[in-house]
This record gives sequence, C-alpha cells and structure tokens, in this order.
Amino acid sequence: MHYSQLLNNKTYTILALRNAATAFSGKNRNDSSIVYYLKALDYLPKDDTTTLVTLLNEIAGRYNVVGDYNHAIQMVNRSIALNMDSTKMFLCYITKAHIYYSINKYDSASFYYKKTIESPDIYTRAESCNRLSKIEKYTGNIGKALDYVETYLKYRDLIEEKTHSDMIVKMQNIYQHKKTVEKIQYLTLEKNQQRMVLYLISAVSVSVLLSLISILLLYRSRKERQTRELEQVVQLEKEEAQKAKERLQESELIRIRKEKELLEKEMELRTDFFSRLNNLTFPFLDLNDKREGNIRFSNEDWDAIVKNTDAAFNHFSTRLIKSFP
Repeated sequence: MHYSQLLNNKTYTILALRNAATAFSGKNRNDSSIVYYLKALDYLPKDDTTTLVTLLNEIAGRYNVVGDYNHAIQMVNRSIALNMDSTKMFLCYITKAHIYYSINKYDSASFYYKKTIESPDIYTRAESCNRLSKIEKYTGNIGKALDYVETYLKYRDLIEEKTHSDMIVKMQNIYQHKKTVEKIQYLTLEKNQQRMVLYLISAVSVSVLLSLISILLLYRSRKERQTRELEQVVQLEKEEAQKAKERLQESELIRIRKEKELLEKEMELRTDFFSRLNNLTFPFLDLNDKREGNIRFSNEDWDAIVKNTDAAFNHFSTRLIKSFP
C-alpha cells in the first residue's frame, strides 16, 4: 500500500486494498475487511466496470457473513446489473444464493443455485449441489435431496483427484527446482576447484622451468655451486610437489564430500516428498493423534502407497519387481 501510494498508481493501490480486505476475511475480521473493500471502491475509476463487478460481489459476501443482509443484497444486485461476463455472473448468482440461504428464503436461494449448476467452475457446481441438497431436505423432498447429494459427491471426488494431481505436480516441480539449484552450486564449486588445480599446475610448471634455466646458467659459471644449488632446488621442488599433491587430495576430498551431501539432500527431498504425498492421501494418519492399536489399510490404500512410492522414488516398485520377480 505504501509503495503504491508513492507511485501514485491507483491500480496498485486498489490491488493492495483488496488484498488487505482478503487477509482480514481470512482472520474472520470481516468488519475490517469491508472497510478496506469500501476504500478500494473510492480509488476505482468509473469506467473500470470489470473490477467494480468483482469488488461489489466480494463485498456482498462479507456483508452476508456479518449478517447485514440488506447491504449484501444491494451490493450483489449492483454487481449483477453491471456484469456482462458470463463467468463472473455465476459468481454473482452463487453469492446471491448464499445470502437468501442465510435468511432462510429457500425458494429464492434454490432459484439462483440452479443457475450456477451450469458454471464452468467445478467448485461452484459442487457447492451449489451441496446447498440444493440441504434445501430439498429442509423442504421435505428427500428424493431430490439424494440426487443432489449424489451429484455433489461426484464433483467432490473429481475435485479431490484434481487437487491431489496438482499437488503432486507442484511438489515435483519444487523438488526438481531444489535439485537443479544444488547441482548448479556443486558444478560451480567443482569448476572453481579445477581452476585452482590448473593454477597450481601452472605455477609448479613455471617454477620448474625457471629452476632449469637457473641451473643451466649456474652450470656455466660454477660447477660446485651449481651442484649445491641443484640439491636445494630439487628439495624445494619436492616440497612444492608434495604441497601440490596435498592440495589436489584436499580438493578431491571436498568434491567427494559435496557429492555425498548432494546424495543426502536428494534423499531428504525424496523422503519429504513421499511423506507429503502420504499426508495428502491419508489425512487420517495424524501424528498428533494418540490413538492406540492397529490401522487397517484397504487394497486401494496400498495401491495409493505404491503410487506415492513410485512418484517419490523413481518407480521403485517397478524396479523391485523386475529385480526380484
């Protein structure tokens, strides 16, 4: 909000206010949420009807939560009157249906919920079927209520399947990203080590060459002195060679240690990935739950465990069966 105002950018300011309103909604501070939504309306240009439709509909939802149903109806009706987008119209309809549902006007609520059943959004369709089943139950139409429940359960299964697939893809992407970053760091370190070794070899080579030249010059002048200095040079070269060897060994140890760390980090990521998959697949396995006794898994549960294992550990079950039929 601060930087948006420094830029004097109304679009950014509206976005900041709307995000603040959403955050207050998440903390169940709906009165504060409404205040920030209304501030966002003050900054909104008159010709931006698209954003206005969205804000009015979200404000209507907040008014409904706090029990101010008159303002909720007013806001959602304004949103519907301005809306020309069919997708957003479904959102307006389900908001209006929620308001009527809150005040027990089931006929009106049912009318708008039925409109949203054609929504392209599966979450909207699922919510509408769920509420319609409750309305039919309240009004005594048990048969229709069961039909809506059955449809709702189908949508819910599709949502859970989609959520699980999306989560697997997301965690795989996170895992691959971390693995790539660590590999780049390792390759950079290895390249630096190779460069250091090259410098050492070059330095030793130059040193040897200079030593040979010095030896030849000294040989021409003083044979005895050349012999003594030759022994000294040979000794120095041995020491330098030993130091170079020790540096090379140290570099090799660093490289081996980094490879080991990479393997350990990869296993940690795979294990973490596997754990997250199982937590998603079996939410009832809560570590904080102090239940005693055995847990029974169905064949479907074991199939899910095998799939999660394959996803986390590079088709482990397939390789295991192949190696040990």
